[in-house]
Amino acid sequence: MKMKLYAPVILICFFPLLASAKQNVYFGGCVGQSYVQTEISDLEEGDLELDENGFAFKLLAGVRMGSILALEGGYRSFGTVKSKMADINVESNMTGYDLHAIGNIDMKLLILFAKAGVLLWDQEVTGLSEEITDEGSDFCWGFGAAFRLGSLSVRAEWERFEVDSYDRLSTLSVGLVFGF
Repeated sequence: MKMKLYAPVILICFFPLLASAKQNVYFGGCVGQSYVQTEISDLEEGDLELDENGFAFKLLAGVRMGSILALEGGYRSFGTVKSKMADINVESNMTGYDLHAIGNIDMKLLILFAKAGVLLWDQEVTGLSEEITDEGSDFCWGFGAAFRLGSLSVRAEWERFEVDSYDRLSTLSVGLVFGF
């Protein structure tokens, strides 16, 4: 619930940057795989291990502040990962909003980047005797490359999310970004 309160505040703070830097604004989307590994213990049904991949996507918007630095935010879904425990099908679904500072190395057609920021997330686990919901905000980081084709870029990136309730949570994605 707190995440839903933070997201509009982040977007309101982010809007003046977008409006003041029209020539450096970009929007896009990516699809890929999320990699989830965690263990939930002390359940009535026993311990639950999730070590699965899910279909992930994200929508993003950013503003470049010169050729080296950018600020980017977006919405993402880590997809639904499924596991089976004692003949019970369990599903975990996680979504979130993120905000990153990005460092770029611009080589005209190719842009290499590294990013660090915060993820505001919501998680829901269903299929157990009780539905488990959780939310929080945690550090995230990643790196990638974009191949520029005029105002359109093809982007590939890997991101890691340091969420306490997961042993491992990361995404690998490709997408398109349109700048103007």
